[in-house]
Amino acid sequence: MRKEIARLFEREMYDDMYNAIIYFLSSVEIREGKFEGNEILIHKLDRETVILYQEYQLDNDKYEHSRNAFIYDIKLLLEELREYKVNDL
Repeated sequence: MRKEIARLFEREMYDDMYNAIIYFLSSVEIREGKFEGNEILIHKLDRETVILYQEYQLDNDKYEHSRNAFIYDIKLLLEELREYKVNDL
C-alpha cells in the first residue's frame, strides 16, 4: 500500500470502522455514495472506482477536504486494506 494511502487509513483501522469501510467498498447494493470516516472521505463513483480524500476540521467547526485526492480501483484498495490490516496486527 502506498505510504500516502496508508496514512489516510491509520485512524480508520479499528475493527468497527474497518468493517464498515470494507462493507461500503464491497457492497454491490451501494453503487455510489460517500463514506465519512474519522479523517477520511471515501467517494464511491461506481462499483469499480473510489476517490479518497483526507478531511480536516477547521477552527469554525466546518470541514474541508485535502487538495490531494487519490483515485483508486476498489478491488485493489480492498486487497491492500486487508493486507494492511493483517500486517498491522
